Amino acid sequence: MSWLSYLLPRTLVKTSSIYNEDIRVIEDAGSFRLLVNGSRQSDPSIYALWHRAMGAFAVASQPGINTILVFGVGGGSVITMLSGMFPDCRITAVDIDPTIITIAKTFFHLDALPHVKLVCADAKLFVRTPKARSYDMMVVDLFIGRIIPEFVSSPTWYRQIRRMLRPGGLLLINYLQEAGYGKKSSRLKNELRRQFSVVKDLPAGNNRFFMAY
Repeated sequence: MSWLSYLLPRTLVKTSSIYNEDIRVIEDAGSFRLLVNGSRQSDPSIYALWHRAMGAFAVASQPGINTILVFGVGGGSVITMLSGMFPDCRITAVDIDPTIITIAKTFFHLDALPHVKLVCADAKLFVRTPKARSYDMMVVDLFIGRIIPEFVSSPTWYRQIRRMLRPGGLLLINYLQEAGYGKKSSRLKNELRRQFSVVKDLPAGNNRFFMAY
């Protein structure tokens, strides 16, 4: 990283993919930031949101976390956090966009984290494969810029997720509650209550985090 980034942010990458029109990596104040379609996907503020949610839900104290599946790679804020929290845990992280995965490796060095496997796949289809009771924790962090795919709030999606979680396994979701998502986030909470025994939520700025088990 360059000390010049403390004086003026530098755009290191400006590209696009078939999934995202505008992908940028910016070096700012000594750190890399990922912007997708104008929305921050990885920077210190995103890390802070996840840190707040992890603390509120006491995730670090959860016992028996040996396998984690993460949907949505981005710049890997939550993946990096979970790798540090559970250093011996095997983490599989799935993203549909190969360009994002390349950036995650090149600038955020996710492939250098121990026990982390990056998979280029469609999350909607990935849950349909037979992996019953395979994961102790699953994380849903799926965004296309500021848009959340519709399937992320569907009952079918969460039935499939439940089949992939071990009994008592933990589900974490990063959702939105800003304009257009307020009612959707409430409907999501109701759906989670229908499918899980315990559901907790944490409003955090424009985001709303859920934990269910």
